[in-house]
Amino acid sequence: MLNPAQLSSDDTGVNGAIATDIPVSTSLKGFLSLEEMRTYRQPVAWRSVRDFALVWLQIIAGVAVFAWWPNLLGLAVALFLIAGGQHGLNLIAHEFVHYAVIPRNRKWNDRIGTWLFAAPVAVSLPIFRHRHFIHHRTYSTDADTKYIYKRDISGSNLWIEIARSVTGFEFAYHVYAVLLETRKKSPADDDPGPQLSQSLLPLLGTQLVLLVLLSLVHPLGYFLLWILPLITLQDLFFKIRAIVEHQPPMSDGGDPTSPYFRGTPATYVRSVNASLFERLCICKINFGYHAEHHLWPQISYQFLPRVRERLTEGEAFADPRLAFEASYLAAIKRLWRPDEATQNPTGNSYARPVASRIAKQDVARCPVCDATQPRRLYEVREHEYDNTTDDRFPFVECSQCGAWFLNPRPAESELATIYPPNYYTNVLEERSGGDVAAAKSGLFHRIQNWLFKRRIKPIEKHVRFDPQTRWLDIGCGSGGVLDSMREAYGIRGTGIDMLPGAVEVCRKRGYEAHAVRFEDYTPEPGTRFHFIHSSHVIEHVASPFSYLKKVYDLLEPGGITVFITPNTSTWEAKFFGRHWGGLHVPRHWVLLNPGSSRRLAERAGFEHVETSFSTNGTFWTWSLHSLLAERFPRRVCDALLPSDHRFIESTLWNVIRGGLFSAVDALNVLLTGRSANMAVILRKPFHPETSRNVDDAGSE
Repeated sequence: MLNPAQLSSDDTGVNGAIATDIPVSTSLKGFLSLEEMRTYRQPVAWRSVRDFALVWLQIIAGVAVFAWWPNLLGLAVALFLIAGGQHGLNLIAHEFVHYAVIPRNRKWNDRIGTWLFAAPVAVSLPIFRHRHFIHHRTYSTDADTKYIYKRDISGSNLWIEIARSVTGFEFAYHVYAVLLETRKKSPADDDPGPQLSQSLLPLLGTQLVLLVLLSLVHPLGYFLLWILPLITLQDLFFKIRAIVEHQPPMSDGGDPTSPYFRGTPATYVRSVNASLFERLCICKINFGYHAEHHLWPQISYQFLPRVRERLTEGEAFADPRLAFEASYLAAIKRLWRPDEATQNPTGNSYARPVASRIAKQDVARCPVCDATQPRRLYEVREHEYDNTTDDRFPFVECSQCGAWFLNPRPAESELATIYPPNYYTNVLEERSGGDVAAAKSGLFHRIQNWLFKRRIKPIEKHVRFDPQTRWLDIGCGSGGVLDSMREAYGIRGTGIDMLPGAVEVCRKRGYEAHAVRFEDYTPEPGTRFHFIHSSHVIEHVASPFSYLKKVYDLLEPGGITVFITPNTSTWEAKFFGRHWGGLHVPRHWVLLNPGSSRRLAERAGFEHVETSFSTNGTFWTWSLHSLLAERFPRRVCDALLPSDHRFIESTLWNVIRGGLFSAVDALNVLLTGRSANMAVILRKPFHPETSRNVDDAGSE
């Protein structure tokens, strides 16, 4: 356990020690070296100029909007842009407070920070610094100078806090509190701190310049375009950010007499991803990397993303005193309605609590080739279903075979968590159970049947199907593929699936089916199959090698198996990165490419026959949903690109969208020769005396 180190009064960390406020369970002493600390302390000058100038450009754009469009709507747009820019000036002033802009010349650091960023928004840089350093030393206690985040915003309290800001009351109250504090001794320091008189010249001088310039735009320009947004919307943006970054969720078993907020027993700070909208008004210059900042306050904002990578690699966010949010507004919503925080926001019947810090299993070796020392790819969270888990999962890539796998992955005891009641296969089973005939005549079934026949076509040249063919469908669900094979070739197969309800539907359809995991499946003694099929199953299992070995044992010599699975070796996977739909976190545990799948097959004893590629519009839906989910409200994303069970509904929009994405995939196969959906066809070594239905042309 790392004890919290108290920040020095200047917050420089010049001795190279970790200046951290947060005691985390993982020791942080090895995260950053002394050389990294020194490097991250020195910002890139041109980047600072660019980032800081963009904030002023946003303010100028707001003024220009009103100058060009001087009406109520133009004023509303201008107020939003200007207030967001003003809050950005506050955040930039914060960098100067930490001596993180010009660290080697504090005099010029303070001059530029005061005149160009702090004073224009009525902030005294010396007072700001004094109070802010107390905040770093004392946050999560009664002595913290940042008090806004300790207000309860649940229920109607949120509207009260909004009203306090947009009426200007909060701004006036804050100014009064600061002035009062400068006249007395600080509760957390023997030093009463700097006096306002030290900052009067820049405060008055910058306001005079703004008064003159904005009066050229409108006689009341200074009051309409500077003072009004500063004391209303800018204050609201500050309040939202402070609450999200510091306020803990409702205490769970904490001591109600704790000096911290609502009985929370320990420190708490969030890091937050920001949508485009939030970057305009709430979060600029990487300010969402807030846990990282509290851990190393002396590091420039420019290097906080690198610190985030190191923390996620070390699983520091597993500590309950740290948190990671998808957006500011999503966090505000949970704090606003704590009693609904664990419910499905769509309000449907599948709502259930969202699990955190679920049980996980470390993967010491590559599940495909047993190699060690994989490289890290992405840190990914669930986005498709809102009733599973909010944990983050790392995808890694094997340095030997190129397979991708989760490490750590969910433990098998968490299968009921990561496959919710409304997982799309469960819903298909649920709907099919009532009326088999209706399910088979539905639009979704007909489309799936047609797509399956296209995917299975390449197998026909390697295996001859006849009425005596014994075949097995792994992960049969409600029997869609069993139906398709019977309609296409007139043969009945056997199905296995983990879901008892799905198996019952298969039996209603007239098939032999078993409710069992494939790993535990044992057919009648002497039973062997001529053909074994699985579609999007192998990526869900912990050991693809053990899976294929069992398939091998169940096949007749010369028998054929095909498994359909995502293909990571595509431009879509590279382009979308951590948003790629094929990741399907946390349910896809191992992902393959043509090379790694062939290596896996040969290791299991198979002969590789062919790898073919087909369309899968679902991956496009999931990819775009993941991209949108970080920038827009959940309901908007779900309406445009439903990613949970709703994507299988027979709606006109689903058909149009699915058809469009399938056409894109078909063009992709035509132009590049591959897609994100591959079918790997394998043969168990052939022996003429024991095999009957593999044709001679396809055998060696």
